[in-house]
Amino acid sequence: MHPTIDGSSTLHVVPLRHEPAPADGTVMPVDHGSKPADAAGDPGTAEHTDQAHAEWQEAEQAAADAPPHDYTAVSSAREKREAFETAVRAEIEALPDFVGPVAGGTGRIEAKSGPVLQRYADDPAALDAVNGVVAELEALQPLAQRPAVERLLNEAKAQPDAESVVETLAEGLDGLSESDRAYLTTSPELATLIRENVEPWVSGPYSGLQGDALLTATAAANESSRRLQALTEGLPPDLAYGVVLGNLDTIQNIAQLKPMYLGNPSAFGGEAFGRLSDAVAALGDTPEGNALRADIATLFVAGGIDRGQGGPLATVMADAVRNGSSPGLALEIIEQLPDVGEGDLAEVATTKLVEAGESLADDIAGDLEDYNEMLAELGILLKRNEGLPAEATDAAIQAWLDGQDPEWQSDFEALEGRLIERAETMRELLAGVAALPDDAKGDIEGELKDLFNREDVLDAVNLAASRDRSFLTGPEADLMIALADPARAGAAGADTLRQIGNHAIQQQASLIFADLEHGNPASATAAKAELRALGDRVAVLFGGDADAYRQAIGALDGFADLPANATAAQVEAAATRLDSALGRIEGFGRDSAPGVLLRSLGVAAGVLALNKYASQAVDDPTLRDQVATLGAASGLGSATIALLQKPGSVDVSGVGALDDARGRLGPLGLANWGKALGVFSAVGDLAYMVDAIREGEGVEAGLHALAGAGTVVLSVASGPVGWIVGGSMIALSMFGQASLAGFHEGQEAREASIDYLVAAGLERDVAELLADTGETQGGPAVPAVPLILETARFGGLVGHEGKRMTAEETIEALNAMSGDADQLNALQAQVNQLRYANQHLLLGGG
Repeated sequence: MHPTIDGSSTLHVVPLRHEPAPADGTVMPVDHGSKPADAAGDPGTAEHTDQAHAEWQEAEQAAADAPPHDYTAVSSAREKREAFETAVRAEIEALPDFVGPVAGGTGRIEAKSGPVLQRYADDPAALDAVNGVVAELEALQPLAQRPAVERLLNEAKAQPDAESVVETLAEGLDGLSESDRAYLTTSPELATLIRENVEPWVSGPYSGLQGDALLTATAAANESSRRLQALTEGLPPDLAYGVVLGNLDTIQNIAQLKPMYLGNPSAFGGEAFGRLSDAVAALGDTPEGNALRADIATLFVAGGIDRGQGGPLATVMADAVRNGSSPGLALEIIEQLPDVGEGDLAEVATTKLVEAGESLADDIAGDLEDYNEMLAELGILLKRNEGLPAEATDAAIQAWLDGQDPEWQSDFEALEGRLIERAETMRELLAGVAALPDDAKGDIEGELKDLFNREDVLDAVNLAASRDRSFLTGPEADLMIALADPARAGAAGADTLRQIGNHAIQQQASLIFADLEHGNPASATAAKAELRALGDRVAVLFGGDADAYRQAIGALDGFADLPANATAAQVEAAATRLDSALGRIEGFGRDSAPGVLLRSLGVAAGVLALNKYASQAVDDPTLRDQVATLGAASGLGSATIALLQKPGSVDVSGVGALDDARGRLGPLGLANWGKALGVFSAVGDLAYMVDAIREGEGVEAGLHALAGAGTVVLSVASGPVGWIVGGSMIALSMFGQASLAGFHEGQEAREASIDYLVAAGLERDVAELLADTGETQGGPAVPAVPLILETARFGGLVGHEGKRMTAEETIEALNAMSGDADQLNALQAQVNQLRYANQHLLLGGG
C-alpha cells in the first residue's frame, strides 16, 4: 500500500521519543529511559549506532564460528542487525534536514544521511543495512517533501498533448531517486494526470459510441489501440502500468468488439488485438503488471471467445502473434479458458499459437539468410584470419564495418534489430505455452521442442543472448531452455545449443555472485543451491557432457564460502582450488573454451569478493593486479588474463548510451556489432559497468564487471588450427559453407584481406604476404594467418626458431620484418610451405 493513498505503510519505522513541551516554553531534556546518559547509550547519536554495529559484528562472528545448523546463533545475529538498523534510523532522524539542492537521482533523506553512509562505506553489510533504512525513510515522505516529483508532474501537466505528457514523464524518471520514482509511479497524482491529460486522447475515437455500436466499432478500436500502443512503446514497466491502468475503460470497450473485427485485417480491417497486445506487453513481468494483464484478459474471456461470428478469437490471437505482436495477452486468455469450462477451446487456441510460432520461425529463417548474405565477406575474413588477438580482431571488424556504405549499415541495423525482437517474441511464446496448465495446452510438448530446436530459432536465440546479457535469465528463459534437445537440433544446432549454454552459465552465475553476501551462512547456502540448480537447468543444452557441466559449475561454490572481508590470500586459494577441480573434469582443461569460461567466472567472482562495494575504484591499477593474480591461480593464460584486465582501460568517452539499466547491450554503434557475429570481448558489459560506476551504482557495476569477464571467453574452438583461447572468432554455423563459398575469390578478396589485416595491426607489406592470394593450382589458397600463428606458438616462426610466441608477440615479430626484403622472402617461403603441407585443411574441403 502506498502511504499517501490509504494512510498505511508496510514499513516499520521507530520514531524518536519526544516529550511534550511545558506550557511555559521551557525546553525539557529527552528521556531515553533508565539507562545512564553516557554517549554510547543515547539513541540518535553516532556513538550509540557504532555500539550497535559492534554488537552486530560480534554476533555475526559468533554465528560464523558456530557449528552447522546452530540457529540460535544465526537468530541472535539477525536480532543484532535489526537493533543496528533501529539505531541507524534514530540517528538519521536526529540529523538536521538537508538544506539546498540535491544531486539528480538522490533523495533528500539520502543527502541528509551522508555522514552515516560515509561512516560505514568500508563495511559492505553495514552499508547495505544503512541503505535499507534510508530507502524506508524515503518511501514515507509525502509529495510536499518531494520537490523533484512535484517538478516533474508540473512539467508533464504543462505539455500540450498526451504523447508529450508521457514522454516527459519517461524522460524524467531516470533523474529521480529510487524512492521518488516508486512514489510517482504509484501515486494518486499520477493517476489524476493520466485521467485528465492522457485518457481523453486514447478514448477519443469512441466518442458518441455506445450499446451495440461498440460490438462493431472497428475503426474506433483500431485507432484507440494504436494510440495506447504508441504511448506505451519503450516505457519502463512501472510507468506503463500507470498508463494502461488509466485507460482501462477504453480497453474494456475494445474487448467488447466481436472477434472478427478485433483481427482478420484482410477481411474486416481489424488490428486492435495485436496493438493492444503490444501495449499490454509493456507491463513487463512484475506482480502489478501480471495482475493487470490478467484483469484485461478476463474482459475478453467474459465477452466470449468464439461467438461463431466470422473469425474466432483463437484465430485472431494466433494471427496477431504471426504478425509480430507479443503473445502475453493471448497466453493469459488461454490460461483462463478452462476456468470457464472452455478447456477444449484452450487447446485449440494453444495449437494455433504454436503454428503461429512456426510461421515466426520461417520469418527468422528468411532474415538469417539476408543476415548471412550481408556478412558473408566478413565471415570469411574472420575464419581465414582466426587466432589473431581479440583486440586486433575487434579493430579489424570495426574497420570493415566502417567501410560499408551508410545504406548497408542502416539496413543491417534494422535487420539485426528485427532478428533480436523475433527471438524475444519466440522466448515469450515458448515459455508461455510450456507454462500453461495441462488442461489448457494439451499434448503439445513435442511440437514445442521441435520449434525451439530448429536451427534458425537457435541461431536467433544465440544472437539475442550475445547482445542482451540478461536474455537467458529468469523463469521465461528457464522454461525455454528446458525444451532443448540436442538430438532434435542436429549437428549444427547442437553446437549452437552449447554456445547458448555458455551464455546461460555466464549470465546466471553473474546474478548469483552479485547477490551473494559473503560471511552470511544463509546467503552462501542459497548461492550454492542456485549453482546446483543452474547446473541442472543448463545440463539439457550439452547432451552427453551434461554431467561434466554440472560438476564444473558446482566447482564455483568455493567462492560462495568465502568469509566477509576475505583476504586476497583466501580468494587466491579459492581460485587455485577451482583450477584443480576443473582440471579433474574431462573437457574443462586450461586450454578448453568451457574451461576458460568457468575459470574466468571464478576470477570475476573473486574480484567481486574483494571489491563488492569498492568497484568505483575500477580505474585503480590494483584491480588489474588482482585480476592477474587470480587469473594465474585459476590457471588462465596470459592472453585471457589481459582481456579480463580491461575494466581499467575502457574509454568511457566512447561508450555511448545503453538501452536500459538492466544490462541489455543494445546498439552501441558499429564497434559492438561484432557481438552479433559471435565475436565476444569485454567492451559491451564493461562499458555498462563503467557507465554504472559513473552513476554511483556500485553493486550494479560489480554485477556487470562479472558479466564482462565471462563474456570475453565465450569462443568456440574450431577451424583449421583448432586452437583459440580467450580470443575472438565467428561461429561458422552462423554462415554455413554456402555463404563461405559465395564470397568471390580473386583480387577483390585479396584487397579485402589485406585491409582487414592492416586494420588488425599488421604492416601492409606483411599483410600482403599473408593475405588470401585467390586460387592456387585451380583451388582456393589455404589461409595463412592461422597457420603462421600456430607455428609461432610452438616456436617455429622463421627467424625465431625455438621461441614460443603468443599471438601478440607473433604480430610484433612479423611487423619487425617489414621493409626487410630478405626476412620477407624467408617468411614467404615458410608461408608457401605451410600452405602446401596443409591443403587438406581447406575450408569446405574436408
